[in-house]
Amino acid sequence: MYCGVDDIRAEGITEETIGDAALIKRIKAACDKIDLWTSLWFEPREKTIVLDGRGGRVLFLDIPVIALISVLVDRENIPAVSVRVIDDGYSLFLERGWRGGVRSVEITGTFGVVVADADSPNGYSPPSPIIEAVKRLTLREVVSLTDAEAQNEMTRSGRLISETTDGHSYTLASTNTTTAAVGMFGNWTGDTYIDSILMNYQPPIRLGCA
Repeated sequence: MYCGVDDIRAEGITEETIGDAALIKRIKAACDKIDLWTSLWFEPREKTIVLDGRGGRVLFLDIPVIALISVLVDRENIPAVSVRVIDDGYSLFLERGWRGGVRSVEITGTFGVVVADADSPNGYSPPSPIIEAVKRLTLREVVSLTDAEAQNEMTRSGRLISETTDGHSYTLASTNTTTAAVGMFGNWTGDTYIDSILMNYQPPIRLGCA
């Protein structure tokens, strides 16, 4: 998860409002939504990614690599030291070039959009804007469960931005017919603050790459 129970408790959400187990489920759901909407993840995950070789010296990735474990091209082992990570981890440079072939390149390593963090057990943490987005998404769900008025309003509009009711703070955006429907790309939540964060975390578009 990209934030913990203590992070949400620090926002004034007590155990009387929601227990730890239920809160963990909502934090995880918020993280899963962000992964889905961005097509990225924000913690180190060990994966094997299979790609087409395209013949050039640069291989483009949809998720940045943190550390390489092994590289195979047509089942031939390529020493990891021969592969240079460039473009903030989104590309791999190989001097001899990546031989063309369908699903011919197999990259095993640790991947994710992270920042170095000496205080984290694994040495990395999610970018702070992503942590903020998870907190806000989680708080939306908690408010909707504990405040009947907020729940009804969010069900009607689907747009939470800022208001205070009975000690709970939340916000509702005004409905705008020129705005894309909530849940669409760039307008996933209707909360402009959260959506503007997520817009900054998308896999790069490779113009001109076939």
